Amino acid sequence: MKNGITVPFAKYWLSKSFGGTFPSLLDKLGFIQKTASGGFRRKEALLTTGTEAYHGAIHSFQRQTMALAEAAIDGIPKEKRALCTLTLSLSEEAYLQCKERIVQALKDMLESAKEAQKPDRVYQLNIQMFPLTQIVQSKSESASSLAPKVGEMK
Repeated sequence: MKNGITVPFAKYWLSKSFGGTFPSLLDKLGFIQKTASGGFRRKEALLTTGTEAYHGAIHSFQRQTMALAEAAIDGIPKEKRALCTLTLSLSEEAYLQCKERIVQALKDMLESAKEAQKPDRVYQLNIQMFPLTQIVQSKSESASSLAPKVGEMK
């Protein structure tokens, strides 16, 4: 382990997940560039999909990073990672507020990364928030939703 990074674990997972080496993939995508000494240097300090990513390649990357997070549960010591889980009961309004807080937290973390002096490691941060249930309507709401509204045909 070097600087708290499990290099063999990351290399193995990345090569299996992306076919070939991860640096070569990032180089092809234009995120890093090869140095004169044969190493790699990042082109940009930060890489983000933003808060609403819809492109298929990005979805594929997100699935892969979620798989990496799953592997990190047993593959990386607890003191070297942060894994948290919440299950919440929320209203639509509370969900939207939580989503706004997530966006703000991401902006704050991006700012911290921009300000970091001489970064010596790379971390992956995934945040997912999705419904586990469907909205249950009361009987009165269900009955009224079945009745046609004025000017509407069923």
